[in-house]
Parts: sequence; structure tokens; C-alpha cells
Amino acid sequence: MISSKKHNFQKKSESRDFLAWVPYENLTNVEFIARGGFSQIYKATWKKQIYKANKKNKKGYFFETTTEVVLKVLNNSQNVDTEFFKELKYTYQFGEYTIKCHGVTQIPQTKNYAFILDYATNGDLHQFLNKNFAEITLGTKLKF
Repeated sequence: MISSKKHNFQKKSESRDFLAWVPYENLTNVEFIARGGFSQIYKATWKKQIYKANKKNKKGYFFETTTEVVLKVLNNSQNVDTEFFKELKYTYQFGEYTIKCHGVTQIPQTKNYAFILDYATNGDLHQFLNKNFAEITLGTKLKF
């Protein structure tokens, strides 16, 4: 059952540009940042292809670009289960308000799965709030 969920996820992600299955080979310069209770955090460079449609002649083209991302590697996630898919769903859904989730990859050495997230140049949410709490308006604070 889990295998079919993984297959369906891969198939759906191929047709959408918001959540993708990313081959680990497309991630380079992987560097450890931190360890948490349930995951390890790495910074990486994601080499991705983007499709650009041309409405005039109805032909598009692919171009390659790179972007800095974070890999949130979930501990002991070799055998995905319902909890993994719930975590992925919530990470994606809350990306509108927090850090965007681009997709998933699997680490070849450990077989653990990793979420691919935007890289926050100002650190994580905890660091951001410690640094900027006084400047954030009450209205903004109440939104969260």
C-alpha cells in the first residue's frame, strides 16, 4: 500500500510544478547545518530544470537553474508510512505561511527521505523571532 502511495506521489509530481520528486543526484554541495529530535538539516544546491511555455508557437523549452535549498532529512524514514505522508502534507500546506516545501528526495546511503525546503538566509523561525520580535507588529503576531 505504501509503495502505491509513493508511486502515485511521483506520478502526480511529474505533472505539477509545486511539489516534485527530486533525484538525489540533482542536489550538490550538501553541507550539515543542525540536528533536531526527529530530523537532520542540511543546506544544498538544487540543480533543476524548468519548463518555459511559449504561447505564440505552442512550443516550450527547458532551461536549467540552481537554487539554494534545505534538506530536512527525517530520521528512520526508510519505510514510509501514513505519518510520513501527513508530515509531508502539513509541510506543504503551511509553506504558504512559513517555508515553502518544493518536494521530496531519498538519501541513497541511508534510504531516509528528505523534504526539500526554501533556504532561509536569516536562519530558522526561532532565530528570526529572537532577532526581530520587538519589530514585529502585534497584528502580524496575531496572524500566527
